[in-house]
Amino acid sequence: MSHRQSVLAAATVLGVLVAVPAVASAGTVTANGVGQAKVALTDRHHNAPIVAAVTAAHAAAVPLAIADAREEAQTLASAAHLTLGALESVAEPASVPFFGPPGIGTYDDGPFGPGRFCGTVRLPIFKKVHGKRRVTGTRKVHRCEPPSSVTVQLSVTFAAS
Repeated sequence: MSHRQSVLAAATVLGVLVAVPAVASAGTVTANGVGQAKVALTDRHHNAPIVAAVTAAHAAAVPLAIADAREEAQTLASAAHLTLGALESVAEPASVPFFGPPGIGTYDDGPFGPGRFCGTVRLPIFKKVHGKRRVTGTRKVHRCEPPSSVTVQLSVTFAAS
């Protein structure tokens, strides 16, 4: 066998190896889902019941987010001519801590800090001075600001074949 024939034989074998598909390995489909649940308050004047209600709403929103992600993943799998399999992983994207209106940061971020939906605020005291309305001081007031609902965003990965 000449050098040229051995190169052609090697190229042919290589071409056959490349052309033959390997045994299909399990693929995955990842989709994002969103779920929202109302916060059912029993006592809106104390922090502990608000935290319990927010935690319960978060727990109720998670299955809704997973179902939403499964629906999206099924659409993606169908478009790619794949069969959607079992759920492989769930991830809740980390959010940047932000102490502001409820629902902006993580589900337990309250307006007064993590897990704090009640706190003390200063309100202005207005009086008329020389015929004009002026701020003459402030007063401290206890406030609770519970969220009306909790929204959960998840990234869910499913097996696909």
